[in-house]
Amino acid sequence: RLNGSFVEELDQSELQHWLDLRCLLWPDDSASHFSDITRYFSGQNAHIERVWGVRSGGSSLIGFLELSLRSYAEGTGDSPVPYVEGWFVRADARGKGAGKALMEKAMDWSSSRGFAHLASDTD
Repeated sequence: RLNGSFVEELDQSELQHWLDLRCLLWPDDSASHFSDITRYFSGQNAHIERVWGVRSGGSSLIGFLELSLRSYAEGTGDSPVPYVEGWFVRADARGKGAGKALMEKAMDWSSSRGFAHLASDTD
């Protein structure tokens, strides 16, 4: 919990909310989102290792973070490397700690499994 934000690993009951947020983050890829999400929940999406959602109080999801394990990430000599593939908080919920809470969850998950780095990139 951080500034009223709660982070938890997503389950199938959050499929539509995750889909909606993914479409906001990556509008040009919307055709593949439903397939990616359903494959994740069925255990068939090797690309996404973990996904967490954040909500404020009793609200629906206001953000998410997708983490993969990549064989390489620039700036590290490790393999595999936890990699933040997508990190998003709705515009109306930003600046209140939700994004930070998501990133802290990814860092905690990574360090608890013995990873020395957490990588990502940006456009």
